[in-house]
Amino acid sequence: MEISRRSLLMSALTPAPAQGKLVDTHVHLFDPTRFPYHPSATYQPKPETLDDYAKAVPGIGLDHAIVVHPEPYQDDHRYLEYCFQNEPRKGFFKGTVLFDGADPASYPRMKELVKKWPGRIVALRVHAMNKEISAKGAIRNRDLTSPQM
Repeated sequence: MEISRRSLLMSALTPAPAQGKLVDTHVHLFDPTRFPYHPSATYQPKPETLDDYAKAVPGIGLDHAIVVHPEPYQDDHRYLEYCFQNEPRKGFFKGTVLFDGADPASYPRMKELVKKWPGRIVALRVHAMNKEISAKGAIRNRDLTSPQM
């Protein structure tokens, strides 16, 4: 079995002291076999599946984790929802979402997802990488001063 960067880092963690909580604040999970990447994905990483992650949780002593919705899935949040439905224990995961703020359909879709998973969506990813605003392509740089954002 090949050792990934994530498994190496996770193996170095020790259980949290009794007075604290151990939280993985930034985990990307990928399962392209069950959930294929978006056709516009800018990269296609090797799998880092929920199944593998969940196997490591008890030995590490993680209390919670935040799934940062990865770029290769674009605005398709089915895998994030799958992670919520199959988490190591109830309430283990919270998540971030990735929507295109300039797309008029994004706000109703985001509102629906937040309503479906109350208290589970904790952040929205937005691309603001440089001064040039782009309207096409997988990564759409957005003007954070626009009313849509």
